[in-house]
Amino acid sequence: MTKVNSAASRTRLAAALAMLFAGVALAGPNSPGGTAAAPGRIVAKASGVTMTNINLTVDTCNGVSGTLTVTATGTTDDGGGNDTIWFTIFDDGIQKFAQQINVPVGSTVATPVTVSYPGQIGSSAPGIGLFVGESQGASDLAETDPFFPEPVGGCSAGPAPIATPTLSQWSIGGLAGLLALMGFGTLYARRRNR
Repeated sequence: MTKVNSAASRTRLAAALAMLFAGVALAGPNSPGGTAAAPGRIVAKASGVTMTNINLTVDTCNGVSGTLTVTATGTTDDGGGNDTIWFTIFDDGIQKFAQQINVPVGSTVATPVTVSYPGQIGSSAPGIGLFVGESQGASDLAETDPFFPEPVGGCSAGPAPIATPTLSQWSIGGLAGLLALMGFGTLYARRRNR
């Protein structure tokens, strides 16, 4: 029978626990990562970006809805005299909501954002992440992560939309032909069995 080295066992157990807790700590943010600009690349950004009046709730059906205000000063003409920025919500690395915001260059504008989407708040990272960036999904201008929506009763966000398949005219024609062949086959089989 082999004698177990208790000091070595305790060391291995401590190392395993440290790796487990490190993994939990690494799963913390809701953002997908990779949202910063590439090193050495200078990106002109909107300035004075804030998120205020955040009034988001999660209902008993796990729908997230509510409003907030994104304020920004336009600095770079991204087209049409506007500086284009994005407000995005991520949950456990998955984008749940996005809205493009256009701010006239040289102006400071407070833009109301209305949020509504169905689905549970994930459990890998705490809460949800609110991000404002120069591109969709970026967090280079402002972020609040984690944010915990206020729990409320009822079902405010509604159910997830159901995807309804559509058939092209060729598919419908093929299906009609297939049904006609099946009908003729049935008639032929009945006549033959008489």
